Amino acid sequence: MDVPGDNDRERFEALAMPLARPLYGLALRLTRRSDDASDLVQETFLRAYRTFANFRPGTNAKARFSF
Repeated sequence: MDVPGDNDRERFEALAMPLARPLYGLALRLTRRSDDASDLVQETFLRAYRTFANFRPGTNAKARFSF
């Protein structure tokens, strides 16, 4: 498994953090429980981060954060 480096972490944060609130809103609508929604978002971000080395700039970042 490729582990993202420091530069990748900065790029990931720049791409991912703006999606956190809308993703949480979607998760909350799906689960109807705040704790479950938070867990779902955390797991989604973790999975996206673990595979971020495969992300190619210019592609749809939102697609990486789908459930």
